[in-house]
Amino acid sequence: MAPAVDLGGLFEESEAQVDEGLPSFDDSIFGEPEAEAGAPEKRRSRLRPLLLFALLLVIVLVVAAAVLLGGPGQGPVAAPSPAATEAAAVETIEPSETLQTVLEAAENAANAQAALLGGPATVSLQSRAPGATLVIRVCRPAGSDITAAMNLAMEMAARYGVTVQNELAAVGAELVNCDRDDVLLSAVVPIQYAIAFANGDLAGESFRAEWQWAE
Repeated sequence: MAPAVDLGGLFEESEAQVDEGLPSFDDSIFGEPEAEAGAPEKRRSRLRPLLLFALLLVIVLVVAAAVLLGGPGQGPVAAPSPAATEAAAVETIEPSETLQTVLEAAENAANAQAALLGGPATVSLQSRAPGATLVIRVCRPAGSDITAAMNLAMEMAARYGVTVQNELAAVGAELVNCDRDDVLLSAVVPIQYAIAFANGDLAGESFRAEWQWAE
């Protein structure tokens, strides 16, 4: 009977010989992943100045284009005149039924005094700086009697305004050269001074001292 052959030993010896014949494998040629992890961040840091410069360049170009397109040909923009600014700030508002009756009565009285006021008048409720204001507006030319006409118009505005004092913040008058749309004189006075004058508690000179003149 033939002796038994140890096959396990032969396989182990063959495997050892094969391993000795193969060249050793150096995996250092691939580098370490940890060392490359910061590369994208470095690239982003280098790109930031370029992006900022590009954005600044775009802004400069846009501003330059706006100046070139809006400068020549447009011409200087004229500032609104004081009269135009005042007209924009004045707005006629709808009066109550009681106040409307007073406005009509004041207008009739003003037109009855057209010879002294210098021309026909209209009376309206306007929204001005103090608030709701009863305004007597007289169409007349300029003249030496303009101061007397203004005194009369303001006195009439005060006497009619006091009857509806709870609905008013002020009364006023304006004398206008309607042919040229030129305001000659314009003033308002807070309602409390109009009430005091109408009731005889404020002298005419003191009443005029409280007038607020429109520029």
